[in-house]
Amino acid sequence: MSSSSGSSSDDAVQQIRDAEKDVLKSPANANGVLQILAQFEPSESPVAMAALHALRRIFSHYATNGSLNTTRKRAKQADGEANEESMRKYRAWVRKQYLAFLTKGMLWLRHESLAVQVPALRTLMHFVCRDGDINGHSDQPSFGIETFERIVQEVVCSGAQSEILAVFWNEFTEPYDDVRFFTFHSLKRICERRLQGAKAQAAGGDGRRQGDILMECDSDSLVRNVLFLLMKAKVPAYQEALGKFLVLPPREDTGNNEQKEDEEEEEEDEEEEEEEALALVSGRSTILRKSYTVAKKSGKRKRDDSSSSNRAAVRVLKEHLRSFEASWLAALKLPLPSDLYRAVLLHLPKKVMPRMASPIRLGDFFSDSYNQGGVASLLALQGLFILINEHQLAYPEFYTKLYALLTPSVFHAKHRGRFFELVSLFLTSSMIPAYIVAAFAKRFVRLALSAPPSGALFVLPLVHNLLLRHQSCLPLIHRGSHRVSTGSVAQKDSNSSATSAADDPYLAEEALPAKCRALDSSLWELLTLEHHYHPEVARLASTFRQSNFTTERSSAAAAKYDEKDFAYFTYRSLIDQALAHKVKGASDSEKAPLAFKKIGGLYEEGDAFAALLA
Repeated sequence: MSSSSGSSSDDAVQQIRDAEKDVLKSPANANGVLQILAQFEPSESPVAMAALHALRRIFSHYATNGSLNTTRKRAKQADGEANEESMRKYRAWVRKQYLAFLTKGMLWLRHESLAVQVPALRTLMHFVCRDGDINGHSDQPSFGIETFERIVQEVVCSGAQSEILAVFWNEFTEPYDDVRFFTFHSLKRICERRLQGAKAQAAGGDGRRQGDILMECDSDSLVRNVLFLLMKAKVPAYQEALGKFLVLPPREDTGNNEQKEDEEEEEEDEEEEEEEALALVSGRSTILRKSYTVAKKSGKRKRDDSSSSNRAAVRVLKEHLRSFEASWLAALKLPLPSDLYRAVLLHLPKKVMPRMASPIRLGDFFSDSYNQGGVASLLALQGLFILINEHQLAYPEFYTKLYALLTPSVFHAKHRGRFFELVSLFLTSSMIPAYIVAAFAKRFVRLALSAPPSGALFVLPLVHNLLLRHQSCLPLIHRGSHRVSTGSVAQKDSNSSATSAADDPYLAEEALPAKCRALDSSLWELLTLEHHYHPEVARLASTFRQSNFTTERSSAAAAKYDEKDFAYFTYRSLIDQALAHKVKGASDSEKAPLAFKKIGGLYEEGDAFAALLA
């Protein structure tokens, strides 16, 4: 049975090869293309692969000899003195089969096997490179933007971070500047069409056409694939770095404009004749054909100008940056999965915003993220601060929102180190009102009472610097019955902190810093933290008793902590630090003293049971 099927497969492959030879030999044998197209189905079988490669060679031959061209001038050069009417029909028929080949080739990209997808991808990209020959511009290479956009659409709809996506990136997008540029362009259009379809569905319409892969594919997979390409993309930093192109792009036209206009008018007339031939081949009515031709002529000049400018823009770094920015803005309008949302918030400030012409356009995205609360708010801080500090974004409620983020859970968040570092940065300005500084200082030391040691070790240097930086807040450690005493002044017992907590005017549940009465309170919590079980926390808390805070002059001259050194402490780092500490006077072999005694056995020596179990 297997021998019979193998023989049948070999016969089919041989038939394809014979049909290919006949087609390449003479236009009279062009119907052989239909025979090969019939075998061109997505499959790993030798027959399907033979059909793929045969069709690649056939249509490459047609592109070279002008049979796919839409201009009469090139066709005459290729076909001699053949009957003009017959040649128009022939070219229209060949073009129709080529389009059918492309459509089937796109289906290959949807196959589950990489062995099917990769040959199809390489074949389709081959014809993207031959766009100049296909459309009658053999003297000027041209990138096939329309075909390429269909390829990108199939790839990003192929499943979450599929293997074909990686192949597409590694073989085409990463190595070539023009492919990366048109990938940005295509991703922008794909995202916009997806959003338009989603809006149409939400409005009660269908929003999709039969077989429209873009609207049928899974939203989560689409977004992940789009952002996979965008997050891996690296736009060159300077103009001279552009230069590796899959298809050599045209330069700006400085030649004879009148000659160009005459050629465009001639091509428009020839396009009308080609449409007539297509109508005859496809059987469309004359009225429909004319209406289609008029519509096409009216929009042709605009499309050609747009395509030409896009191809020429490949040489300009500024256009790459503009396309990069537009694709990101379009992608961020799609619904993002929570894990991807967090990854994007981390990626944007360092990798995307420096390469954008107008980072302020991300203002809405970061503002919405900041207003969400939770992890999204923490991660949106850096991007939002960059926009406020460097791009004059107006956000009047920034510190109010930041104050609301200070909850016990922030000391256990995954990105707490990054958050602490940013909070430290936000509070460095000496222009912040005293009531805001007091509110943050009070909220932080109150949270430090229940925070893990790693959190308290960040809070104390931060509050220390805040008080040194803002002299008007010094009464927080020198006020009445809540005072943390300094120097020779009698010190209150730590048990008085409970009484202080009961009498504290600070409103911990108040969401607005202006109304929490922090300036009327004191930092009595520092006295309690002096008795913290972690010695370093207790030591830092005791520094507020030093003469640095006795007067405004001494506090102004006091040294400040580098808060970054305290932002990333964890239990593990604190334990490692303690274990690495060497005891004064001990030898190098002696380990750090631990608060437990190693057990040498189940029973102590001399125990009655020890003798029985010996």
